[in-house]
Amino acid sequence: MHEFIKNIKSIWKYAKKEKRGIITYIVLSLFNIVFSVAFPFVFSTIIVNLTDNKFDQVIYTGIVILSLYIIDDTFYFFRNRLYEKIFREIYIDIFTHIGKDCRNTFSIIN
Repeated sequence: MHEFIKNIKSIWKYAKKEKRGIITYIVLSLFNIVFSVAFPFVFSTIIVNLTDNKFDQVIYTGIVILSLYIIDDTFYFFRNRLYEKIFREIYIDIFTHIGKDCRNTFSIIN
């Protein structure tokens, strides 16, 4: 666990520029979690309405489920795009830093 925390601290210096994106990513992830929890509740209302022969309510609930899925997939799409951007920027910063260190090492040797 100690090594994990040490690695996170060393990577965080490269991720500071992406702090806003990371916070946005966390918020979008929380929305996805909320929708994942909400789906079983909505499905349970469909089951209750089916057993009570309320077919018009089943249709309305189905429309709600479709809307929730569209919203959830939209958040998921933007969250994944943001993840790719954050990963790419941090990756570039790390390799730029490594390249500078290697250049400095070779200039000392020569």
